[in-house]
Amino acid sequence: MFTREALLSSLVVLSFSTAQAYAAPAKKAAAPAKAAPAAAPMAPGMPMPKTQNLTPQYNAYATQLRGKLNTNWNYPDGKNHVTIQCVLSADGVVSDFQISSSPKSAAAEEAANQAFNQAQPLDSLPGNTPSARLTLTFDSTSSQHESSSNLKTHLEPLGKVAVPVNP
Repeated sequence: MFTREALLSSLVVLSFSTAQAYAAPAKKAAAPAKAAPAAAPMAPGMPMPKTQNLTPQYNAYATQLRGKLNTNWNYPDGKNHVTIQCVLSADGVVSDFQISSSPKSAAAEEAANQAFNQAQPLDSLPGNTPSARLTLTFDSTSSQHESSSNLKTHLEPLGKVAVPVNP
């Protein structure tokens, strides 16, 4: 039997790319040892915990964010890989912003940073997510003969996601 605390403390980690979206499977709670006593049943009238599938909401959030970023992303020539990491509060406010590139490219970092700044203000996080770590990966290749780009988003809820209970 799952306790309400076990359900509330589970996190959903989602990873999105422009080609595909998927959710990492939730880890199963370890089964109690056979020698452990059975958990007492919930008292009559106590609400049973209800799980909430936030995947469609996270997919929609990431798709909308990628659309805003792609519209404003003017990547430079060359092969570029830029990563932006930050923390989003429930209302979409950005903190703990970090940007890096490999190989180091000031032009690629500036292009990704401009796209991110122009996408602001960010929408509130989906569901009852109190905060989340956002990782954006901007990959691009541009030359006379070839041009391609890929933008990946990874949104990881931080803390406990409030799960509504049956009335």
